[in-house]
Amino acid sequence: MEKFYCPNCMLLLDSLIPCQYCQNTELKQINIQVQSQHLKKVEGNDS
Repeated sequence: MEKFYCPNCMLLLDSLIPCQYCQNTELKQINIQVQSQHLKKVEGNDS
């Protein structure tokens, strides 16, 4: 999955748009491998 991030404030962005914090337009592209994990429900832990 392709994402972009701002090297100034390390904000992760979905598309090549100016950074929402610092308005930086020189974003770096990053590829993220997403692995879904199925978490097991712990029995007897209703706190």
